[in-house]
Formats: sequence, structure tokens, C-alpha cells
Amino acid sequence: MTYREQRRAQLAAHARQAGLDGVLVHSWHRQTVAWLTGYAPGYVTNSATLWLGADGSERLSVRFGFDTDRARAYFGGEVTAAATPTAVIPAGATRIGLVAGDIAIDETTPGLLAALAGAGVEHVDLRDVVDELQEAKLPGEVEALRHAGEVAAAGLAAWGSDAPVSTSDYEIAARIEATCRAAGARRAVCLVGIGPGAVVSECLGTVVGQTDAVGLELTIYADEWCMHVNGQLRARESDPATDHAMAVCARARAAMLAVMRPGLAIDELVGTGDGVLATAGLLDAKEYDFGHGLAGDTPAHPRLIPGTGRVLCESAVTALHVAVRVPGGPTGFVGGPVVVTADGAHELNPTAPWAVLTEAGGSSCTTP
Repeated sequence: MTYREQRRAQLAAHARQAGLDGVLVHSWHRQTVAWLTGYAPGYVTNSATLWLGADGSERLSVRFGFDTDRARAYFGGEVTAAATPTAVIPAGATRIGLVAGDIAIDETTPGLLAALAGAGVEHVDLRDVVDELQEAKLPGEVEALRHAGEVAAAGLAAWGSDAPVSTSDYEIAARIEATCRAAGARRAVCLVGIGPGAVVSECLGTVVGQTDAVGLELTIYADEWCMHVNGQLRARESDPATDHAMAVCARARAAMLAVMRPGLAIDELVGTGDGVLATAGLLDAKEYDFGHGLAGDTPAHPRLIPGTGRVLCESAVTALHVAVRVPGGPTGFVGGPVVVTADGAHELNPTAPWAVLTEAGGSSCTTP
């Protein structure tokens, strides 16, 4: 049984235990159906809907009939074309679980709710159940994410370690995204920030100067797993303040990695990173959070922000990143995936550009 088949079986088992006829999983742009089947609908207006019966039956439908062959190649089971998500619900089903979205995005559209009501089908929202299932990874899922990390690492390294002077952010993003796609990513989106204190965002046509560092945020989907990594290309003529910011980010990330273990409170982990930034005088310049779980999409549990009341669990795979930004001043950005194991936490891709230097031979190109 593949890891995706195991996940589908877990969700069907939940339906049986809850007295439901089955679970309807609907995805438009988010990746829950892809996480369970390996098939992502793609296209702006396509969608996919998966039925998991409490009796073990499975059926996948796609909105665009011309894509059924591709869907079948990934899913392996019954695939039909249907204009409405409710078409895959078998006759006689009256009470079902519904998964349409995740912790970040709600894809429960008014049309979907109206169709369920029109069919006389009562539903129970099971997004939280899937969010929890996705946190602790199966062995095959860890390996799939490791592969996605390697693809992302190849993209992030496409320009080397130094900022390419006289090159636009469009060109920088294009090479990185093309490298990832050539290595197997279905989608790749690279955000870029050029110059002192620049926000990492969509490209604007900014050209790299002699004293400009370049911040990078890369999100890819490989084998329908989401990977999120960050880095910074060093300025041709670097300044001590930016070098310091980059080194502090790397130290904060290393300090958090060193304390991560199953059962550690997220608040304690965040406090460790904040402590390094505070000691360096850069806590007020902290940008974003310290990361989030990786699954079919992003973000996922655990979110590395204070106040969640959650703890790290064994087999979680998390994007661990640190960024600081002083408007018009020094910036630093580094991040990539780590896996939590029984004996602590480790770089998922120990030779990647973002990795903390270890005895096993990792790298740390963000430190001067």
C-alpha cells in the first residue's frame, strides 16, 4: 500500500467511526486532492473531487473531461468527468464529511454548499482532521519531501552564491524557476528582493547593483508536495551590517534546529530564535514567522508562531526560516526543511545551500 493509499484509508476509517457515509474532498487551487491521489487539476478553472466511501469505495472526478487520462495515470482508480463536485457522491448518501480547503484557505464555495443542500446531503467539516493527519509524516512522505527539497536546492543554487550585477529580478526568478521545472517541479514560484531593506516580493523589474544583496523565497510543487526555501545572494560589494544580519539569521536557525525535538512547545522554540535575534540587536527587525509545516500545500501544522499551544511531534517536516529586514538597511534571509525525529531534528537536505554546517558535511553559505 502506498502512502497515499494509507492516507485515503485513514480518512475513510474516520468516516466509518464517525457514522458518515464517506468523505468528499474537493480541491480547486489548493492541494488536498493532490496529497491524497498525486493528481493536481492545474488550469485556472479546473477542479478535482475525490469520494472516499466508508465502505472502501473510491472515485475521482475532474471538471475538464480532457484531463481524465492524466488524472487516471496518477490516481489509478475510477475517474470520471463531472461539472459539479457532488456528482461523485453515490445515491443514498445522506451524511458525509467534507474537506474543501485547509488551515490557510477555505474552498467551500457557495455553489458547493448549495449543491449539497439541493441533494439533501448533510455535511460535517473535516478540514481539521486532514490538517492533523498531515502533520506527522509517513516514511514515504518524508522521502517525497526530501526529493522536493533537492529540486528546490537546485533552483536556489542556480545563480551560485553571489548576486548577479546588472541582472533584473525577472531574469533571476526565471532561471531559478526554470531550473526547478527542469528538475521535476510542476510549479515553481520565486519571489525576489533586491537591495538594502528590500521586501521579498513579486518581481518589479529592479536591476542588481554592485552593493545589492538579493533575497529569495522559492515555493515549488514536486510530486504534489509543497516545498518552501529561502536564501540570499551576497552583494558584489558587501557591507558589514548585511553580512552581520545574514550571519545572525543563520545562527538563530541553527539554535532552533539544535533544540527541536518531539514534545517541545512551539512557544519555547520561537523563544529560542527570538533570543538569538535579541542578543544581536535585531529582534525588532524580525520579518515573518520562523516557519511552518510542509505538506500538499503551505502553510501546514506546525506553524512556528507564538500562542498556538501546540508542541512539535515526531516525523513532522517543517520549513525553518529566519529573516530580518531594516528598511533601507541590512537584510538577512535563510530557510529550508527540517525533519523532527525521536532524537531531535535534522536537516532534510544536509548539503543544500540553507543547511546548518554539521559533521556529516552540510553547508552554510549564508554565513560570512
